[in-house]
Amino acid sequence: MKSNDMVDTLGINRKGPKTMPKSAKLPWEEANPDIIKQFQLRLPLPIKLQAEKIVANSLRSEYSSLQDFFIKAILVQIEKEKEKLYK
Repeated sequence: MKSNDMVDTLGINRKGPKTMPKSAKLPWEEANPDIIKQFQLRLPLPIKLQAEKIVANSLRSEYSSLQDFFIKAILVQIEKEKEKLYK
């Protein structure tokens, strides 16, 4: 028997301690940037043009791309929804 093998009370050989299973990731934690791009493509044209204008005129360079703008806008909406739920 190897040194890292253990024998439990029933005499069954087991390899070392078991590791805890990894918790499942939430869908938005593994979201691909292509998802955001597809979301953008489905926007009505006036809204998309307005968003592009905001990004182009951003004085603070807060939004480096249209995708960054949408990500931040989506996060703000999520926070607003959370606040509604906790009231």
